[in-house]
Amino acid sequence: MGASKGGLATLCFLSLCTLSLCWWETGHLLVAKVAELDLLARGRDDVLSLATEFALYGSNLSPNYSNTFAGSALWADDIKEQGIHMWDNWHFIDQPFIEDGTFIKLDLDPNNVVNMINEAVKVLSLIHI
Repeated sequence: MGASKGGLATLCFLSLCTLSLCWWETGHLLVAKVAELDLLARGRDDVLSLATEFALYGSNLSPNYSNTFAGSALWADDIKEQGIHMWDNWHFIDQPFIEDGTFIKLDLDPNNVVNMINEAVKVLSLIHI
C-alpha cells in the first residue's frame, strides 16, 4: 500500500514538473504559430514576410530550429544559453498574479517584458506597411 502511494506521489510530482516547463520551447512556438496564423487570417502577408525575413538573420541564434517566424520565438531563451544576458529582463516580469485582484505595488525594473512590448508597439505603429 505504501509503495503505491509513493508511486502516485511521484507521478503527481513529475506531472507538475512537466506543467511548470510549459512556457519553454513548446509554449513559445505555439504562441508564435497562433500569431502567424492570425497575421495570415488578417491578410497581413506583408508583415509576416518581413518578420520571416528578419528571422533569417537569427540563424546563429537557433541553429536547431528552422529560422521561421515561429522559430524566432525561441531567440530570447537561446541567447541566454549562449551566455548573453543583457536583455534578460525584457523577457519576463516578476509580478505576482493574485486571484482576488489585490494590487501590490512592487518596485519593478522598468526594463521588463510589459514595457518592452509597449515600446515595440509604439515603434511599429510609426511604420506604415
